Amino acid sequence: MDRIERDLIAATLAAQTGSLKASYEILGLSRKTLYDKMQKHGLRRDTFVA
Repeated sequence: MDRIERDLIAATLAAQTGSLKASYEILGLSRKTLYDKMQKHGLRRDTFVA
């Protein structure tokens, strides 16, 4: 389940070119929850910024 969650968050961030606001709105998460999940999975915003 963790891998699916990580892949979904990463794909959303990539599609939104790193926009956290757009990503957490699309995923239906709060801003804090997205940050927490990104940290949990080792995802960094700057990886997805074009």
